[in-house]
Amino acid sequence: MDIEALKSAITATVADSEVTMIGEACSLTALVVSPHFQGLSPVKRQQQIYAAATPWLESGELHALSIKSYTPEEWKKQKAAEAANLVQIG
Repeated sequence: MDIEALKSAITATVADSEVTMIGEACSLTALVVSPHFQGLSPVKRQQQIYAAATPWLESGELHALSIKSYTPEEWKKQKAAEAANLVQIG
């Protein structure tokens, strides 16, 4: 599975996006941040990303794709929330 090709396809499909692929081989998570998502429902966001991934899903190269999609503002809040939940050891 060419993960970089999938990443490029998502980037080409979702305007002004930053895409991070997490995982290995045929089971991946796509973390996609784009201002284009503003005002779109989670389902509409996922439909755009799945449209880009269709060739890999149909060929069987990709068995599972988990999607996390955010606007830049949502992503900033998500990162802040995650940082607040970190436990410091030591």
